[in-house]
Amino acid sequence: MTKSHIQITLIQIDNYGPWTRRLGPDREPDLQILQSKLYAEIQRLFSLKRGFVFYGRFDNMLAVTNGIDVNVHRKIQERICERFPITISLGIGAGVYPTEAQEKASRVLQDQGGSQLEERRKVLAVDGQLPSTLDGLVQIAHIDVNDSTSKITDTIPAYNAFTTMLKVHDILAKEFLSRNALVFFAGGDNFLVVSNGLKEAEYDQVLKCVSGQLHLSLKAGIGRGRSAVEALSLASRALDKIRSSKGNESIHILSAPLVDN
Repeated sequence: MTKSHIQITLIQIDNYGPWTRRLGPDREPDLQILQSKLYAEIQRLFSLKRGFVFYGRFDNMLAVTNGIDVNVHRKIQERICERFPITISLGIGAGVYPTEAQEKASRVLQDQGGSQLEERRKVLAVDGQLPSTLDGLVQIAHIDVNDSTSKITDTIPAYNAFTTMLKVHDILAKEFLSRNALVFFAGGDNFLVVSNGLKEAEYDQVLKCVSGQLHLSLKAGIGRGRSAVEALSLASRALDKIRSSKGNESIHILSAPLVDN
């Protein structure tokens, strides 16, 4: 495989809808507690192996898992199924672009049966050959809104601030998806973009699109590494570099020493 491949894992709770309905009408608080604990534990287990999990819909999560092989996936799956009153199935795919990788991960799991199929439990499905540690690449952008504390958080009502971030997310999601990248809300005014293959000019186009529609300025620190954790660390450092430049740049890219530019 080429050096530009990214590996993505779909984590799906088995038979979740029917299982939740059996808990009765007072289930919602318990379900929210379960979902938050489940996400925290899955994030912990994958991050120990240098992966990173995006919570998505909570019953369906996507993880960037470059360098994590099938055997490690199986161990994580077993650990979760032992500790929680549900089981999970996993689909793993890889591609040049994040959209391609997540499509493969989704399809290979869907081919094993529907998510609410009673007999489909603890599936671990893999789409083809996965990239080795040296063949894979992860590019992640960390985007945040400039001066959001003074312009949004400390100025408008809390719910209005929340809906403003939803609007930012909506524009980012549409614009980046059209460029084969995946956007996830990371809390506050922060967004993470799994964006293998994107060039600086394309990030600039998307940031200007948000600015033009919502009159907000954004900045993006971009990291390129062999694992999700490495890419995220470099993205944070790149974002700090922008902050220290005092407005002289809005996009900065950092690559790990062994990653080709």
